Amino acid sequence: MRLTLDWDSIKEDEFKSRINNLKAIFPNNRIVARKSSNGNYHVIIYGTNFDFPLSIKFRRIYGDDSRRIELDIENHKRGIPTNVLFSQKNNKSAKTIKLS
Repeated sequence: MRLTLDWDSIKEDEFKSRINNLKAIFPNNRIVARKSSNGNYHVIIYGTNFDFPLSIKFRRIYGDDSRRIELDIENHKRGIPTNVLFSQKNNKSAKTIKLS
C-alpha cells in the first residue's frame, strides 16, 4: 500500500524535517514529494505494509490534512479509493521536489 500525506501551511524547514523523519522510518521505500501551486506539500511513500487503520493512525500522527483523513474514512466505508492526491488542480500542476 502506498501512504500519502497532505501537509498544508507548513514552512520549508518543517517540510525538510518531516521528510528526514520519513526517510529514517522508511529507509527502503521510494518517497516522492510535490509542492502544489498554493504552497502545500504532498508526499507519497510507496510500498508500505500498512493496512487502512494503521495508515489513518500514521497520517494523523504525521500531520496529514484532517479533512482529507475524514473523507478517506468515509470513502473507505463506501469502497471508494483512498489516499488520493492530485498532481494538478485548477489547471495548475504541482512541482516535484528533488529529495536528497
